[in-house]
Amino acid sequence: RHGRASRPRGGFMRVRIPIRFKLAALFALVVAAVTVVFTLVVLDQERYALLGQMRELGGTITTELARQAKASLLQDDTLALNLLVQELKKSEGVADALILDRDLRIRGASRVERVGQHYGLPDDLDASAIERLRVYPDPPLTPGHSTIAFLAPVTYSDLRVGYALVAFTRDVIDGRLAEARARILVTAAILALIGIAGSLLLARRVSRPIVRLAEGTKAIGNGDYA
Repeated sequence: RHGRASRPRGGFMRVRIPIRFKLAALFALVVAAVTVVFTLVVLDQERYALLGQMRELGGTITTELARQAKASLLQDDTLALNLLVQELKKSEGVADALILDRDLRIRGASRVERVGQHYGLPDDLDASAIERLRVYPDPPLTPGHSTIAFLAPVTYSDLRVGYALVAFTRDVIDGRLAEARARILVTAAILALIGIAGSLLLARRVSRPIVRLAEGTKAIGNGDYA
């Protein structure tokens, strides 16, 4: 009877986990939660920072193309416009570049056969709404779009004579985001390891007086009052 009473139901021995391990697990869980939140916040901030840089760079390049194309567009110099676009397309990350007239007819393109064709704007981007630099899609990296396109009006004496369009591949921003993500994840992993190691040390220090108190209580219960 006494032998049966000493075992819990089911015939399994009860495993007692030391309190320092329980505290270490609790501290490690807190550290892991903080690390996950930190990683998500930093990744989100890094993404918006990179998108902001992309907007600024794309806007600057497109506005400069519009400025350089002004005179040739007014003179209807197709050869000069084509050479201007072809030179820009050699830049890293540039998928396409076009010079459009006021009626959205292509006047400058990297492929000569496209000259004279009508450029169809997306349904949600009306030509009359392009009063200033415009990014499409906004925000960039919208699923389903392989490029990030920038439009800037070509103006002469406050008169709009056409548009400049520069499209960048997603690979540019995706690659930078992947690098930033890898860097942040490595940093978070290092912080997590440091936090877990610190949790073990902290749990040991916190549990030490509790263990000593338990040992003293057990000794008193056994009649050892020393």
